[in-house]
Amino acid sequence: MYAEDGTISQSKTAPEDAELIETFTPDVTCEEDGTVDFKTDELTLDADFVKPGEEKSVTFVASAPASESNEAFSHDYGVPSETVEIAIPEADKPDDNPVVKTGAYVDSADAGPNWNLLGGIGLLTVAGGLIIGALRRRMTGN
Repeated sequence: MYAEDGTISQSKTAPEDAELIETFTPDVTCEEDGTVDFKTDELTLDADFVKPGEEKSVTFVASAPASESNEAFSHDYGVPSETVEIAIPEADKPDDNPVVKTGAYVDSADAGPNWNLLGGIGLLTVAGGLIIGALRRRMTGN
């Protein structure tokens, strides 16, 4: 298995900058017609294998040395059916002043009082005073 930044192009051999990430040698027995099926273990990649905003590709290349029953061979590097492209989108930048449920906002550049929140409390206080005043007036009959 090889890895490379960006999209892999098919070629006869792996480019020098391709990163060899894993090799394995399976035990196989050929069928009478010379074919063989085999499975590989799952490939586990580190969480930071592809960084946000970047793209990487992984490709599988099968090869075999010469033996009594076969000649040496190697598949092309970057065969589309044996290549996977992995892209991690870059996270959106959060709003500079995110809105929270209180109606207040967080402003890291201003260490002073949060006037937006204080103004909301002031309005609630005034509204509460008017309601209490109206209730007293009704109770006293004035």
